[in-house]
Parts: sequence; C-alpha cells; structure tokens
Amino acid sequence: RTDMFRRLQKFDTPLASDDFELESEEEASFVVLHTRRGAERVRELMGDLPPDQAQILGKVYMEGKSHSEAAAELDLPLGTVKSRVRLAIQKLQGLMEA
Repeated sequence: RTDMFRRLQKFDTPLASDDFELESEEEASFVVLHTRRGAERVRELMGDLPPDQAQILGKVYMEGKSHSEAAAELDLPLGTVKSRVRLAIQKLQGLMEA
C-alpha cells in the first residue's frame, strides 16, 4: 500500500491490481478516483469530511497505515476504523462526482 501512494505522489500513472491489496471494492474505487483525479483534489475534499473520518483516512491512505495500525495508534476498535473509512470514502465519492 505504501508503494502505491508513493507512486501517486510522483506520477499520474495507472496501477495494476496486483500493486496493492485493499479491504473492499469501495476502497478500490476510491483509489481509482484518487489516481484519475489527482491527490490534490482528494486532499481538498478531505477538508469537507468530519474530523474523525479525515484523520483515519489520512492515516490509512496518506500515511499508508493498515486499518489495524490506525486502530492501535488512535486507540479505537478495528470495526470503528473500518466504518469511518467506509463512510469517508462514500462521502468523498459523492463529492468527487458532484
């Protein structure tokens, strides 16, 4: 996952599905949107998320941490982290499509 985000920061190139492992299809579609429309736009839209969702999404996608690592670091249950990631992705997808 970390290598994928380094690539996103340097280049705007398509990624092969074997370059990364994601938790769900929603996450995969988020990565596609992130790649297509640019990291800068996603960072802007993250400001429209509730602070708890933005914080977790930043840890998972910008810092490249696993859901388990983010949960441990934030002292939250793993299920809470996964729920917040999913909700944040859904909101970002809606904002990107608007």
